[in-house]
Amino acid sequence: MIFGLLLVGCGEEAVATPTPIQNEPIPTTAATPTLIVEATAVPTTPPQATATLPFAGLSIGDPYAPELGNLGYDVTHYDLIMALDPAVENIDATVQISGVITDPELPQLSLDFVGFDIAEVLLDNNPAAFSRLGDKLIIEPVSPFAGGQEFVLSIAYAGNPVERPSRYVGFASSVGMTFYNGQSIYVLSEPDGSRYWFPNNDHPRDKATYRFEITVPQGLTAVANGRLAQEIDSETNRTFIWEHDYPMASYLATVVVGEFERLESASPNGIFLRDYVNSTAAEEFASATADVGEAIDWMSDLFGPYPYEAFGYVTADVSSVSLETQTIVLLANNMIGQRTVMHELAHMWFGNWVSLDSWQQMWRNEG
Repeated sequence: MIFGLLLVGCGEEAVATPTPIQNEPIPTTAATPTLIVEATAVPTTPPQATATLPFAGLSIGDPYAPELGNLGYDVTHYDLIMALDPAVENIDATVQISGVITDPELPQLSLDFVGFDIAEVLLDNNPAAFSRLGDKLIIEPVSPFAGGQEFVLSIAYAGNPVERPSRYVGFASSVGMTFYNGQSIYVLSEPDGSRYWFPNNDHPRDKATYRFEITVPQGLTAVANGRLAQEIDSETNRTFIWEHDYPMASYLATVVVGEFERLESASPNGIFLRDYVNSTAAEEFASATADVGEAIDWMSDLFGPYPYEAFGYVTADVSSVSLETQTIVLLANNMIGQRTVMHELAHMWFGNWVSLDSWQQMWRNEG
């Protein structure tokens, strides 16, 4: 991730690295901001530890983000079906989650999920009782889970996304899915934003494959991770089906909706490249990305073969932030430049393919 922010302190004074916590927060003090620079995100110590949870599976045990993630199961696949319209700030969706129980004594299944009205929950095609506990969605099994048991969980929900600042991302007013000026939609989920737009096990330790089926009004395009598998047109809508068959952390999942020109090419060694660009950013984008084909081949020689089915960028009217969303980098229109596009390309290896076990390891992504 790269973003523009107010850097505290002056000269070469460094921002202190947070100390991991289990229960008690460690307060931090900010100096008067003095200059604007381009910087790399550093997680901050949470100002308040999460409340006591009724069973251990409700936390994955991350010392930097104790309220995120869940234990007792492993998600293998997410299938997201969504109807989106930038002019109507509403998500109408069904998410199907496939997974395996890893703890035979797990009493309930918990997910990270904030807001929305839930219409129905099905566990293995049977109606399941559910409840909300803070930012957790708790699913009650009809019969006790067994170790190694496979499950399919389907959740239908709708509503306006909750807008709430992340205590880890001080420069953004909110995280998750943003509807911008009635014209576009974008997602910012690092580190805790994916739970604001779909229910999931919101921690990079539990990676899964993804399928997206996004329906938008005619004239708009929906972009997501992976390859565009199918596009279906009707009189009033367009449906885009994206498939990503490689493991991905939840914070790297993305959906971007807007008016774009699709650009296709390949690196000299044949890596498939596709970009989605706003018309207002086309000239600057072409200049900044002119060497991406050669760069991705060079990085493949240096770090190992490019690990995914495609690569590219999607530009957006987002304020001063770019994010290494897997296979399709979110690139702010006001940050288009060679330094940024190369930084985000390198993340496909550092942070995405070789990923975090804990947010304490953020240095591995950004160092």
